[in-house]
Amino acid sequence: MDQKVRAALDCGNAKFLEARQNMSSGPAVLAVTGMKEALKDYTEAERLATCARLPGSLASAAKNQSKAAGHIVNLVPREEAQWEYYVSYALAAAGRALKLSDAGGKDDAWTGDLVQHILLLVDGIFRAPEQSSESGMHRNKMIRLVEQIVHKVPEVMKLILAEKLVVAVYHPALKYFEQGDCAHSSRLSKQFEGLFSATASLELGSLRGSMGELMTDIKESLLVSFQDLVYLWESIDAQLDLERGKEHVVRSIDQSEELNMDGVFLALDAFRSAVTHAKKNGAVRAEADACIGRLYARVLMNQDRAAAYYGQAVATALSMHPMSFENRAWFAEARGFLEERQMRKSAKEEEEKRKQNESFIRMRQEEHDKIAEADEATEDDPDAFISKVIEQFPDIISTQQQKAVRGARSAKKRLLKFVVFFHPDKHAGKPKDHQVLMEEVCKRLTRRYEGLKMEGMTD
Repeated sequence: MDQKVRAALDCGNAKFLEARQNMSSGPAVLAVTGMKEALKDYTEAERLATCARLPGSLASAAKNQSKAAGHIVNLVPREEAQWEYYVSYALAAAGRALKLSDAGGKDDAWTGDLVQHILLLVDGIFRAPEQSSESGMHRNKMIRLVEQIVHKVPEVMKLILAEKLVVAVYHPALKYFEQGDCAHSSRLSKQFEGLFSATASLELGSLRGSMGELMTDIKESLLVSFQDLVYLWESIDAQLDLERGKEHVVRSIDQSEELNMDGVFLALDAFRSAVTHAKKNGAVRAEADACIGRLYARVLMNQDRAAAYYGQAVATALSMHPMSFENRAWFAEARGFLEERQMRKSAKEEEEKRKQNESFIRMRQEEHDKIAEADEATEDDPDAFISKVIEQFPDIISTQQQKAVRGARSAKKRLLKFVVFFHPDKHAGKPKDHQVLMEEVCKRLTRRYEGLKMEGMTD
């Protein structure tokens, strides 16, 4: 029986070599016919080796079948039905050969040659057609073929297939996502999630030598591509969550005669899920935060929480410079809410401060009235107002300092130098009534300085 197996292999090898010669010098149809004849002999050798229980011959027959079928794949046009048949044939035979390599006593060189053949085979069948219009059809064909065979091949071959497949599905999935077709992108990119995650976690410690190094490189490439795909999945999920939240808002608020609080909370859950998923997609995360802020501001009437979410949305958007969100309605609304809230807060603080200062103003009411009268009396003469202030507060600024102030070339510069002496920080250690009085003088001096700036006075 061993002699019959050897004879079948030798006969197949002779036909294989003749077909190889025809590939380089003869018509392609002769090469295809020769490879098919070689396949018949290799198939017969595998049948005989199976009956004789010869794992080494079985492995050789399967490997040669894969190589012959691989050449047919390269020779037959992709649009022909037999192309798919021989792709499946080549991959399945390579998988059988890889499984039998150890039991058949094959050395590292033999196994390494098989792996190199598998890599070339997979590269060839995954290569996109020259016509871009056919690339989608080819990709779908490859996905279908891999689905049929991937669970039947050894782990190392799964790794090779997965590394090619993850790249093949990532780019079109990303294109669909960028075009706004999240549903299509999600279906395509998640089709092999289990395969990618399983092969990315394979342990390769049992692989030896150069093959072990090669598989390690392929695994590292798969991990990088798989991580890109995971980020894409998260972005897709985030976008779908965002759209679902908006739909709940429309149905429960915009189109509902009565406020539907169940729908509001479903919208909140969807927007929060979008924030969670959008780890690498700042634009979606910012918009989802803004949507949450809007619900708190307009429906749930919690202005503090609204400010927190609006603040996160604006901060995220600004951190993505040079990308701009100025023309986005949610960004304008979030920033407007925060600015208005800050204005109200400042006005409230100013009013509280005014009320607190009233008692201190009454303690020195006469001096406050006097500075107000001086301001009014010298409305069109900044230098006269400076003189009135010096006259009222001779201890605040020394004679030397007065000369320095009056030596400035313009009224605007003289006011700028003079105001420093009455700034509240200069009087921080003094009694509160004195601080309030100095703050009032500082305000009036500053108002005059700003007035001169508005008038466009120059030196």
